[in-house]
Amino acid sequence: MRNYPLSPCGNNSAQLTIRFWIDFSDLKMLCKHGPRHTQNVLIVILLGYKGLIKIENTVQCFLLDTIYFIVNSKKKRIMVERISDGINSPLRYAGGKFYARKSILQYFPKHYHYAEPLSGGASLFFAKEKVEYNWLNDIDEELVNTFRIMRDHPEELIKKLMNEEANKDRHSYYKNEFRPRNDIDRAARWYYLNRTSYSGIMNMHNCYWGYGDKYSMRPENWPRSIRQASKKLQDVRITQLDFEEVIAQLEDKTFVFIDPPYMNSDHDKFYTHTFSYNDHLRLCSMLFKHRRRLDFVLTYDNSDEIKSLYHWSAQIEREWNYTISRTDDQKGKTDVKGKRHKGKELFILNIL
Repeated sequence: MRNYPLSPCGNNSAQLTIRFWIDFSDLKMLCKHGPRHTQNVLIVILLGYKGLIKIENTVQCFLLDTIYFIVNSKKKRIMVERISDGINSPLRYAGGKFYARKSILQYFPKHYHYAEPLSGGASLFFAKEKVEYNWLNDIDEELVNTFRIMRDHPEELIKKLMNEEANKDRHSYYKNEFRPRNDIDRAARWYYLNRTSYSGIMNMHNCYWGYGDKYSMRPENWPRSIRQASKKLQDVRITQLDFEEVIAQLEDKTFVFIDPPYMNSDHDKFYTHTFSYNDHLRLCSMLFKHRRRLDFVLTYDNSDEIKSLYHWSAQIEREWNYTISRTDDQKGKTDVKGKRHKGKELFILNIL
């Protein structure tokens, strides 16, 4: 039997995919208390992980946190597959935290329940280790539909996108002419435009061609990305609700990551749904109300108004570089291509 370390849920470092077979007789070597059988259920405590594996006569897959168990009771062997915890989001998202993931993850506490009430592209969910219970929510119905199709029908989505090319004509077709007939068509349209538009901006008034072979994910790599995302999205709750409703329903000690649109920015041009000044106030009020039962990290624009609103919480100022680009379709927007800028952001949390 080959031995590989499995990190606890609080460790956010990415792990390589590993596969190996072990005999049922070897389980006692890995289990803290050893397996015990209750009718047709095997209860296993594997290096700190708890879960149920139903024993069937055929091979089945059971997802436990970030470990896949594939059970074959006839052969009396069990395969444990450790899936890479740190993967990229399958989507591009304006204002997403792709380049700030490491800076943010260091403030995540050990947790077993996780939620993103304003998920967007969910870069942090895909970058971190998956835990026992996960909830992604966003008000954008097309984004939510795309995540659900990735989770439940990845191969159908891949088939719809098969043999696609990234070019301006196809981008224009999906943006202006294509008429979806079902949810899979909707997801295929949204995914294609998201992967080929400038900064992943999906507000159709500002959804410009923005694909480049040097930096963009090539269409031949889309299937692999979708399949990876689908594995991680298994058993994840995905909803389209107001953030207040999500926060109110969360169980005590759930860890919540929230990345709202900046208060002092012209975000209406980026998103299909606005986040009003009153929404910012509602968010602050909800987090204050639930501050003693939920743990949270909130990322915001570094401004005096935000600091004043969240005076009751811990605040950390952080900086990182970002790039503003311009494509040929964005005439008059900016004269600068690829210029590096330093952004200032505020991390707000109640877990220090």
